[in-house]
Amino acid sequence: MTNKRIYRVYHKTDPVPMIPTWPFVHIPESGQDYWLPSPGVLPSPEYHAMDKYTTSVSTHSWGTLSGFHEAHKDDVQIAQWLMDKTRATFSMNTLRWLSGALVYVLKKIKAIVNSQQITGQFTLMDHLAYVLAKGINLAETLSNWVLLFIRKVMEVLGLKPVGKSEELNKDFIRNMLNRLQAKINTQVDAALRYQM
Repeated sequence: MTNKRIYRVYHKTDPVPMIPTWPFVHIPESGQDYWLPSPGVLPSPEYHAMDKYTTSVSTHSWGTLSGFHEAHKDDVQIAQWLMDKTRATFSMNTLRWLSGALVYVLKKIKAIVNSQQITGQFTLMDHLAYVLAKGINLAETLSNWVLLFIRKVMEVLGLKPVGKSEELNKDFIRNMLNRLQAKINTQVDAALRYQM
C-alpha cells in the first residue's frame, strides 16, 4: 500500500501533533503533510478543537491545501539555527527546530547504544541523554553540537544556558530533556482539556 492518498493536516499552533516528541516522526514522511494557518506562534489549545479544523479546511481542496505545506529543515539550516545567537523562545516553530536539531546532532554522533549498557528499564530520555553525553566525550566538534543543542533547550525553558561542554553530563542532559517534555505535555494537556 502506498501513502499517496494519506494526508496529515494540522494547525501550526495545535500542540497535540507534536506528541510523541523526539526523535519520533509522524507519517507520511512523503511531504504530504499540511500546516494549516492559525494565529500566533504559541501553542493554542483551541486550535486542537475539531470545529477549528472543520472551519480551516472547509473552503479548500487538497490542491489549495498543498500551499500550506511545511518545508522540512535541511542540515545546513539546522546547523545555522543551532549556531544563531538569537535566544530561542518557547513556540511551536522552535519545537520543530529542536526536533530537527536533535536528529541532526544524533546523526553527527552516530553512536550505537549497546543494549547491555542501557536496558529496557530506562526511558527514552535516558537513552537520548546517554547518547548525547557520549557525544560530549567523543570529539570537540561533536561536543560543540551537543552543547549548542542543550543551550537552545535551556533558552526555551527560560534558563541561563551552560557555558562549556564540561558542565554537561548524562543526568543534566536528561533533566533538561525531561523538563522540556514536561512543558510540552502541559500544553498538550491544556489542548485536550479544552475539548471537555
